[in-house]
Order: sequence, then C-alpha cells, then structure tokens
Amino acid sequence: MEVSTLSKELPDSIADFKLYGVFKEATRLLQKHSVLLLSLTGVFYAPYILLNLLILFSLRPSTTSIIQELFAGDFTALANLLADHYSIPAPQFILLVLICRLLSIALTLYLITAIAYSIGSIYSTGEPSFICVLDQLPKLWPKVAITFLWSASILLIFEVASSLIIGFIYNLLKDLGVASAAYFAAYLLSIVVSCILYVSVIWLLATVIPALEETCGRDALVRSSALIVGKKCVALAFIIIFEILGIVAGAVLQAWIISCEFEYLIVKVFVLFVLVLSGGVVVLYANVMVTVLYFSSKAYHSQCSSAFIEGYSLLSLP
Repeated sequence: MEVSTLSKELPDSIADFKLYGVFKEATRLLQKHSVLLLSLTGVFYAPYILLNLLILFSLRPSTTSIIQELFAGDFTALANLLADHYSIPAPQFILLVLICRLLSIALTLYLITAIAYSIGSIYSTGEPSFICVLDQLPKLWPKVAITFLWSASILLIFEVASSLIIGFIYNLLKDLGVASAAYFAAYLLSIVVSCILYVSVIWLLATVIPALEETCGRDALVRSSALIVGKKCVALAFIIIFEILGIVAGAVLQAWIISCEFEYLIVKVFVLFVLVLSGGVVVLYANVMVTVLYFSSKAYHSQCSSAFIEGYSLLSLP
C-alpha cells in the first residue's frame, strides 16, 4: 500500500487563515489548476443549470399565481392552476418538477465530491487527472449523499416541528386575545432561524468530509462540528456572503425568466449567459473555499499529518 505525505503545496500558514486567506488560497488553486477544476465544474454545472432553467421556464406562465397560492396555503387552487396551464395533470407535473430537483441535488453533490477530492489530491499527491477524479466518484458520492440526507432530514424535521409549534402558539395566543401574539411568534421564528444558521455553520464541512475521509452520515456531522471549532466566524461569514449572492442571483434570474419575451432576444440571451457564467464562478469558488476551510480547520487542530491512501485522506483522529 503506497502512502504519501501532504505536499508542499499546502500553505504553511493555512491554520491561521481567516475568510480572506481562504479566498486567496482558493484563487491560487483556481489559477494553478484551472483546467481540471473548470472542467469538473462544467461537467456537473451545465446539466444542473439546464434542469433548473427547465423548471423555471415550465413555471413561467403562472409563476406569480403559483407563489400567491403557495403563500395562501390553498393547495387545491394550486393544483387546479397547474392543470389549467399544462397539458399533463398536476400530480404528474409536480412529480416531474420533483425529479428535476432531485437530479439537481445529485449533480450538486457530484460537483462537491469532485472538487473536494481534487483539492485533497493536490494537497497530497499532486494534481489528479480528470479521468482519475471521475473514477473515484462512484466510490465517494454515496457517502456524500448519505451525509447530505442525514443533515437535510434533521433540518427538515426541525423546521416542520418548529413551524407547527410556532403556529400552535400563535393561534392559541390569538384566541386568548393576546395583542402581542404576532410579535411573540416573530420572536420564536427568529430563534428558529438562528438555530438553523448555527447548525449550518457547524455542519458546513459535513459534505466535504466524506469525500476526504472514511467518515460519513451522522459521524460526518459530528466530525464537522468538532473540526469547525475555532473557525466558526469564518464559516458564518462564508455562509452569509454566499447566501446573499445566491438570493440576489436567484431573484435576478427569476425576474429575467418572468419578463422574458422575444423582443430584444439577443440582449436577454447575453444577460442569461452572463448570469449562468457568473453563477458557475460563484459555485466553483464556494466549493473550493469550503475544501480549503476544511484543510485550514485540520491544520488548526494539528491534524494535517494525514495521507492519501487508495483514494481516501485518512486522518489521525485525536
């Protein structure tokens, strides 16, 4: 069994990296290994964009009405609205959208796995070939997917339970004639959002860990929460910045889809191209920065004496 130590490409000061340091290291990696990282991003990001554009365009004729019905909670009216606009029945249409969403998530996890494995290899044995990375994905992706299912399921259960509890308390206070019921509900909601944000911070490394270690699932979540200690402020800043970028990009793209007509088609195609290209750069930077933050956290905890063995980065756990 061939064992290799971490390469000299790993910066000596990586343990002290703040957000800007992580960004600079991600930029260096992207400049030096641009062909590999851009190729991987293109392979998985292009079909991801096509799937999401398909969903957005398919919803375009009734986007505003659908949003209104969703907020109103009138799902019968929503089903009828979908049936009126599309030749296929509403349940089949919703199933089609759900399948597209699941495929989008799968492609996102493939990209996370590919980028994490590539940077792990760069820091360990040197830049891998494009084919080598693709060969490793069938072995690594299921672990990343299992970890994602764990985190998504826990967050979903928490969000649903929190919504039910807040709704119950709000209705109870409202029935009792408490004037500040809405304010109290808003206060509880802010606590829930804070909890979700905190969990997002401590689990930020959870989808990278299975691609670089043998840990996955619940153990990867525990491992992430331990590794991120000392780097929580960096993780929080990262999440806030990229969430804002995601919200802005989504709003712009949604506005483009809704307003898209055939006049000024060249201009709108150019705008779409710029949006998609910018989104690809942001997605690539996000994945590279999370992986760099993972190694920064390892170095912070003095765990960077690891080796890359048969496609895995085995940590000397404390």
